[in-house]
Amino acid sequence: MRFERIATTAGTLPVTGGPSIADTAPDRWPDRRVPRGRRPGRVASDRASRFRLQVFDLLAPWVVGAATLVARLATRATGPTDWDSAQYVAAVSRFDVNHGRPQPPGYWLYVVTGRLVHASGLGTVESLVLVSALASALAAGLVVVAGRDLGGRWVGLAAGAVVATSPFAWFSGSIVSTYSFDLAVAPLLIILAWRARPGSWHGPAALAALGLVTGFRQSVLVMFAPLALIAVAGSVRRVRHAVVAVVAGVVAVTAWFVPMVLAQPGGFALWSAASRTETRGALRTTSILDGAAGARLNLGTFAAYTTLALAPLAALALVSAAGLGARALVRRAHRDRHPPGGSLPPHTPAPSLPPPTGSPRPVPGVPAHRRRRWADWIRPWYQSRTAILVGATLPTVAMVALVQFAKGGYLLAYLPGAVIALLLVPAVLLGSVPGGRRAGSRSSGVPSPSGATGRQARSTGAVVWGVVATTVVVAVAVVGADRFLTADGVLPGRVQQGQHGVWIAQARYQAPYADTREAIRSADAMNSDLARLDPSVDPTRDVVAIDSADGGTVFYRNAGWALPRQRVTLIVPGAAVYNEQGGSLFYTSTPTVPVGPGGYVYLIASPRMPGLRALAGTGKVALVRAAGHLGGYLVWRISPGASLLGVHVTVVHGPRPLGTGLVG
Repeated sequence: MRFERIATTAGTLPVTGGPSIADTAPDRWPDRRVPRGRRPGRVASDRASRFRLQVFDLLAPWVVGAATLVARLATRATGPTDWDSAQYVAAVSRFDVNHGRPQPPGYWLYVVTGRLVHASGLGTVESLVLVSALASALAAGLVVVAGRDLGGRWVGLAAGAVVATSPFAWFSGSIVSTYSFDLAVAPLLIILAWRARPGSWHGPAALAALGLVTGFRQSVLVMFAPLALIAVAGSVRRVRHAVVAVVAGVVAVTAWFVPMVLAQPGGFALWSAASRTETRGALRTTSILDGAAGARLNLGTFAAYTTLALAPLAALALVSAAGLGARALVRRAHRDRHPPGGSLPPHTPAPSLPPPTGSPRPVPGVPAHRRRRWADWIRPWYQSRTAILVGATLPTVAMVALVQFAKGGYLLAYLPGAVIALLLVPAVLLGSVPGGRRAGSRSSGVPSPSGATGRQARSTGAVVWGVVATTVVVAVAVVGADRFLTADGVLPGRVQQGQHGVWIAQARYQAPYADTREAIRSADAMNSDLARLDPSVDPTRDVVAIDSADGGTVFYRNAGWALPRQRVTLIVPGAAVYNEQGGSLFYTSTPTVPVGPGGYVYLIASPRMPGLRALAGTGKVALVRAAGHLGGYLVWRISPGASLLGVHVTVVHGPRPLGTGLVG
């Protein structure tokens, strides 16, 4: 018996007892139909097709990532956009989580990476925005690879396009923010979990990646540990493998944790106390596990953002599921009418033989000894698509829904896994999801993720459905980009109804969900307006005050960034609760705002601020016309003896303490 290998679209097939490949010309076999895949003229064509697809697979993630990077930088912020981003900026010059530089638990690697980029000559804000944009671009490229691994090329490209153009991902990648690291680590760990093999490097790499990215955003450790453990379970078979994996994770965490606690004034003890205080505050405010008053509001916000981001793809998945059900019923009826066992229709090529045991299909870049080792490998249940996608979404969803969902960036932790999962349903109907369980098959991902390379005949229905599904995905991407670039909020304005009406349109759930370019522009404009106030204020005696009653909390930390020399106080009804100066945040709770002799309080407030109209009749308030409009606010000069929201302006001779740190 003679064994030969003939290249086909599926790899190599054995031929036994027949002529060699040179003897397969039609004139040698006049009475037999030569299978299409074995014609000599097809071999070179298949090789060329396979090469083109390999080039496409190589370039697609880079192209998507590069386009994402260009888009993020084209809409980048020039200043901090919110409270957190102002604290990251302050941390670049000096790290101290006790005074909001940044907020606990520290985000050390993000701060240090921004510091390194800043050393090259870029501004502080520009440096941190560049780091965020690079993480967002990396995430988009990795989503292409992860989607292709689990569902084929169509899923990879579709998922990459949806993530790249999502307003929430775009917003976080264009500002000073750490949420893009959630977006990046999810597809990376999906790839490692899917490709892990007994004795491979994917388990240690997953723990190393998890430990390293935790330095950028500490909540990653809790949310993505189950997904990383799937990669570990798939690769670790011996004690030394487990030791290597654990050491890789420990080294990755130690590499950033030790420098962070050394840089923190007060060391590990103060860092730990501040982090515990911050965590308790979040739990008591929004966590359903702690019985917090804001738990219901947190769940509503989570549901609103999730609906906006995923509803179109969920609708596509439901229609696809209905199509799959109808197709199954039709096939069952056909099998009932034509039971198996009959003769094959004329001119039906014989089924291809599977590769012989011990000779797996060659995989580019994989040594022969590993191909032999994995020849009989069967994908375990915990490395199935379902298990991996559950590991990528369920822990993150539970974390943000049950503990805290403060803003749209929290969505990015589960966006990649959810998008890929929803796109797999239409992909099955399309016929683009690789099948099979044995290593070396298209679904195994060993370790090349290219998927099928052959030309497969598709029915007219599959082609039509492919056009429909692709059109829906393109529409989702176009609408997402349009909402980010041109709208005030992700939610269309015509359905915004304030405090009442449809749940998703209520302002208490953050409608209209202003993760848009307009929000970035508004924050940048506000920063510029705040900076104009600096020449009018004497930092040795005056105080800049902002009140919470008419929304001043939103830009309070921005004011500290724009007015670094000034003492800036945040007032709530009955007390002054924060002071900031030089980028540091101080905690206080006093019924007074002290000014120096001859000093004033410069209040940034709207004319509708409670009590301001009554105060105007006392002669103790005057409009500072030179400051102009600051967003929708004006600047008022308040004399000592006046009262603002129950907080009194007093004169203090000598030092005026700013307050304490988060833990004293």
